[in-house]
Amino acid sequence: IEDKANDMTHFYEEAAALLRGRRKEPLRIAFYGDSNMTMDFISGELRRSLQLGYGDAGHGYVALGRPWSWYKHMDVQHDVDSGWISYTVSTNRAPDIRYGFAGISAHSTRPGAVTYVATAPEGSPVGLTAQVFDLYYMKEPGYGTFEIRADGELIHTVDSYAPVPEPAVFRFTLPDAAHRIEFVSGPKPVRLFGVTLERARPGFVVDSLGVGALNCFMQVKQDRAVVVETLRRRNYDLVMWLTGSNMWNPGGHPMWMKDLIERHREALPGRSILLMSPPGFIDHVTDTKTHWRMKQVQKEKRDIAIANKTAYWDLQSAMG
Repeated sequence: IEDKANDMTHFYEEAAALLRGRRKEPLRIAFYGDSNMTMDFISGELRRSLQLGYGDAGHGYVALGRPWSWYKHMDVQHDVDSGWISYTVSTNRAPDIRYGFAGISAHSTRPGAVTYVATAPEGSPVGLTAQVFDLYYMKEPGYGTFEIRADGELIHTVDSYAPVPEPAVFRFTLPDAAHRIEFVSGPKPVRLFGVTLERARPGFVVDSLGVGALNCFMQVKQDRAVVVETLRRRNYDLVMWLTGSNMWNPGGHPMWMKDLIERHREALPGRSILLMSPPGFIDHVTDTKTHWRMKQVQKEKRDIAIANKTAYWDLQSAMG
């Protein structure tokens, strides 16, 4: 990791406190990515490694929309029925550009629509139980109520009406056990962003924030106030970007990444930020070298990290 500005200091200090038993709450990592992340393989392996070694503090964030059949996290269960529109910053944009920090949201189209998450199936290495749940959603003048059902039982009815639009977080707790949580729409529309599954114990949590075709230009085309407020509530210790495979604008790339970094520093002052180069990319199966454009983005990412005093890790070089 290249870190001339020592931007990883916060993360290292908090990780040391966790490992020495002085930190009592989960250490949270945000991991943004494009299609490489939408099946949670890279972020999921990181989550498994950290949790098997240092404690399972819960799966973390799962979007309540499912824009693509291949959007599927490891070590958790989740799906959405046909009564929801799954908006994303990339392939199906919301008219009001409100998604929360993760770039995916679910908008109900009929009463009784269900989107759900559940703890990992038996035999999974991590994620078998959860205890603390934070639901991220939008409150607006035209929105109504929705139900939260845990293991088949109604536990809360949430009113998402507000005189002016504002993001909200609803926290609820259950015994530390296996659970299935359903969110059921009422007569009026509702907009749900996602839900976190955690345990009331120290350990690592890795939020996989993958969006198909994602780049930094799409990320800045969101409601800034909604992004900042939801990020503030999530309270990350480290934010990572594995993006760039879909970046075709060398002139705009530094400007848009700077905007993104500033938003996260506004919401999470003093927290660590790590930029990563995109992985390899080839044009044809007979190619043996990474495409020239990925080499260009690799250099851009390093330059952006230096200019904005963040850490940088060269995934292309690490891949060999």
